[in-house]
Amino acid sequence: MSRYLITLKPIEPFFFGGEYTFGEESENKKANYYAKSRLLPQQTQALGTIKKALLNLSGLLTLRSGGERIDQREYQRAAELVGEAKTNGAIQSFSPVMIAYNGDLWLRAPKSFEFRLIETSGKSVINGRTLPLAYALEGFEDKSKLASGWIDKEGKFKDDKDFFKSFAQTGVTKRGDGSRENEDKGFYKKTSYTLIGGAAFAFLLEIDREKTKEKINLTKEIVFMGAERSPFLLESVEESRTFDQIIGDRYRKQNDADRIVLLSDSFAPDLAQSAKLIVGEKISRRELERKNGGKVSKGELSYMLSAGSVVYPSDLNKAQEALNNRDLQAIGFNQYQTIKGK
Repeated sequence: MSRYLITLKPIEPFFFGGEYTFGEESENKKANYYAKSRLLPQQTQALGTIKKALLNLSGLLTLRSGGERIDQREYQRAAELVGEAKTNGAIQSFSPVMIAYNGDLWLRAPKSFEFRLIETSGKSVINGRTLPLAYALEGFEDKSKLASGWIDKEGKFKDDKDFFKSFAQTGVTKRGDGSRENEDKGFYKKTSYTLIGGAAFAFLLEIDREKTKEKINLTKEIVFMGAERSPFLLESVEESRTFDQIIGDRYRKQNDADRIVLLSDSFAPDLAQSAKLIVGEKISRRELERKNGGKVSKGELSYMLSAGSVVYPSDLNKAQEALNNRDLQAIGFNQYQTIKGK
């Protein structure tokens, strides 16, 4: 087994699209004039970028009309290295996104970072609504007070704004062809982001050396990620630590009830059935599908709990069962840490 720490540092502001972006008005929906990038790349997006870099550095991609392709004669080598369809070849595991900064790796902070779970004997007021709840967060008033940031190995917290800077662009047209029609639509607004202070996205990649004969040599390379092909500088170093060793005890420093901290975006539709309370945020996810003839279309829309969400389980074993999914966990989804309360 070979293990690598891979960093992706933005060269210019990036844009990671989500479910909602620029769109024309239609029968079924209103026009959308504002597009905002997600802060983080999706796991499949980042993994796809790194797979392509592996193929390129192994000399398995050739430039043809319409883009880079795998030569038919090299298809078996490519499949052994990065897989085909929904397999991953020699890639054994791929961690959730982290932030590399100042010699440390930062992971998503728990949403309930500054709150403690309490039992309520009566009714609770949440966001102005009175709800009969058996459990609540002590001192919680509204979701704007929930943590949205990162913690280092010592449990030190940094807010998103300490790592990310936004760039707003107005007067954006959908096509830059100069037509009057598009000039009239020049009030589209787009917000992109970049990482600041020398920070970079980071991932832990494990390769099963017995499954491929290719040399893994991820030297410095410029790669592109996202629908707008945002450029990043990819670098890698060999890493001795496992992902569990990187996590360490950073989440155990809070004195709280039994809880499960989601280290990555997680798909677990049955999780709520075994939870007293979930403190988190839902995010949309939709895979692109390639139909017969090569046409790409949107797949089914699903929702995930975002990294940093905290689950206070009523049944710990069932909550863990709802999250356990070997295929998803191998590519960085559904990663979690269970912490026993005091």
